[in-house]
Amino acid sequence: MEFKSNYGLTFQTIGFIFQFVRAILAPWRTEMTTNKFDNASPRQIIEAMAEGMRRQGDGCTDRHLKLLGFSQSHLDLYGDAAREMAMAKAEPLSKVRVPARRAA
Repeated sequence: MEFKSNYGLTFQTIGFIFQFVRAILAPWRTEMTTNKFDNASPRQIIEAMAEGMRRQGDGCTDRHLKLLGFSQSHLDLYGDAAREMAMAKAEPLSKVRVPARRAA
């Protein structure tokens, strides 16, 4: 005895549709769940985190950084160094220009 729904779908066709949708979504799921900083050096992680902090601005939280792909362990290990780097890059360097005649 074979089951048929009101729409004429059997268990076999439902199973096929499920496998088809799963095959389409599989690359997207693995891309979203993998960490893009797996092969990065600590210096690269700190620089990327500092740049993310600078882009976000004053209201940057750990949630914003997690959305960028950083894990909690990355935040714990490199957060302070990245904050220092972001602050150093954010401070404008004010250079005073003096004409050459006055400088001498």
